[in-house]
Amino acid sequence: NISAEDMEIRWFREDPTAPVCLYWYGRYSIDRQMPSYRGRAEIFPEELKNGNVSLRLRDVQYSDYGKFKCMVVSEQWDDDTHIDVVVRGECLINALSIGNISQFTKTNSNY
Repeated sequence: NISAEDMEIRWFREDPTAPVCLYWYGRYSIDRQMPSYRGRAEIFPEELKNGNVSLRLRDVQYSDYGKFKCMVVSEQWDDDTHIDVVVRGECLINALSIGNISQFTKTNSNY
């Protein structure tokens, strides 16, 4: 596995300069996070050593429906991908795959 602990992990919707979640080489950058995602969007810091850069989205809202993009950058390489979030019923399921990194996450929702 490739560790993602010393990388930039940027989750965003349309604008990369307005991140949903930003992990910057060892720390969260909450001050640059979109206000509507503060306290709702995070990665799994304990899983970065395993290369897991999955996004956890809490209190899912209908406005979360749509594309989320993830950009991972290190000194040696960079990669990006996206997921399409569909909000239905009581469950949100998302899948992420970046290079050798793959993760499946299921989060309960009221939407």
